[in-house]
Amino acid sequence: HYAAADVLALASFQEAFGNVVLEALASGVPVVVTRSVGASELLRGPLADGIVPGDATPTAVGEALDRVATRAAVADLGAFSRSAAEPHGIEAMGARMDALVRDVAAEKRAARSAQ
Repeated sequence: HYAAADVLALASFQEAFGNVVLEALASGVPVVVTRSVGASELLRGPLADGIVPGDATPTAVGEALDRVATRAAVADLGAFSRSAAEPHGIEAMGARMDALVRDVAAEKRAARSAQ
């Protein structure tokens, strides 16, 4: 039900990645996250306004929500959001995983051949 949202907020003190952030971005929904959310690394350009600087106090989260809402009113953050998620889709991630497995297998074979 991301389409019904104006913004997604993940004000977590510890979150390795937060797939919910990627799902929201793929749906064209801008996000507000704390620096401790690994997915904050995806937020570049105008989406970076959604990163809560410093401590995740209620005030800091509210200010980030205001920044994102203001920017969303004047820019198409939906397009930026979708483009941030595209490189992390299932096909791209599958291709990267396949390449990684093939590389590891090739290294193992080479190591055995060298013995």
